[in-house]
Amino acid sequence: MQHPDLEALTADLGDSAGPGGAPGAPVDSAPGGRESGVATPHEADPAAHRRPTPIELASIGLMVCAVALNVVAMTQTYFTGQPDLVSQPDQAVLYSILAGGWALAVLICLLGPSRFAVGAALAVGIAATELGFRVSDLGGAFKVGLSQIGPGLWLMTAGWVAGAAGAAIAASSARARLRRGDAPPPAVLEGRYERTSGWILAVVALGLAVGGFFLPPWDHYQLTATVTGVAKSINLGNGLSGPWEIVLGNIVVVIALAVSPVVAVLLRHRPAGAALVCGSLLVLAAQMAAAVVQVDQAVSPDTVGIGSSTAQRLGLVVNLSLTTWFALDALSALVLFTAIMYWATARVVQANSSGSAGSAPDARSSATAWPS
Repeated sequence: MQHPDLEALTADLGDSAGPGGAPGAPVDSAPGGRESGVATPHEADPAAHRRPTPIELASIGLMVCAVALNVVAMTQTYFTGQPDLVSQPDQAVLYSILAGGWALAVLICLLGPSRFAVGAALAVGIAATELGFRVSDLGGAFKVGLSQIGPGLWLMTAGWVAGAAGAAIAASSARARLRRGDAPPPAVLEGRYERTSGWILAVVALGLAVGGFFLPPWDHYQLTATVTGVAKSINLGNGLSGPWEIVLGNIVVVIALAVSPVVAVLLRHRPAGAALVCGSLLVLAAQMAAAVVQVDQAVSPDTVGIGSSTAQRLGLVVNLSLTTWFALDALSALVLFTAIMYWATARVVQANSSGSAGSAPDARSSATAWPS
């Protein structure tokens, strides 16, 4: 039996049992067997994981190129013999909104690591839906001949390629950040969202409605021959009629509009899922805005397949209005936007063991912005 004074002496010399009960075990050892004196990379430089990586900067640069190319393309002719897009009010509105969408994605990505995934998802939604327009435009251009293609079409296509590449790279980088835990999700993700079958079915139905109402004719033309007094109406713009290249592009748009809400509700990062849907709806909104602006413009008889000489002989007057299909598509898009934004912003609170609501990690506030 050891003398009490010797026990006190050995205790003072650090020969007491460690946390695991084994004599001589170091008291200050860090979890995982790492000595407390050895710092991890994050501990050595706490802001390292908050700095944008070269890949993230490259993705942002590509999206900036998309904005620049879209703006330059608007000052050029799309097809030979036509004025530039800026001179056509409906086309100017359409491509201004698309350029603004890419610029918004860049701005959100620049807000910080916790918002990078949202900006990336917005860009993916824009790129996926705009792909249909690019397919239709290129398909129609190749059908009429390469000699009829103006520089505006090539610049707009190059802008989409740059933006789509940037969106893909940004999405991959954002996913890697979330896996590493470098960018804590927003506070709305504190609880687990229960993906009920009712919610999934509702979102799927809204997505199918938005995509389905895009296909029927939006344009209603009223033709009046002032010489004879005969009036006739016709609907144009059926997405499933016309050259197969244009039909294919319309189908791509429909698929993007219908699938993006389904993908969104399956994502664990709800703000990113909402941004994905908003990017797709933004492209649809650009098309709708162009349709509304087009109503106030003078309609050429060539639009309805009547030559100018015949139109002059009949005293033809052509008026344009929008069909009920357009109104239904706009209403469905608004309902989908409202539903997805509510889903993304509704706060889910998870009770902790004491029964009180858990608070967001402190690291979340520190990861809001890029370090200076």
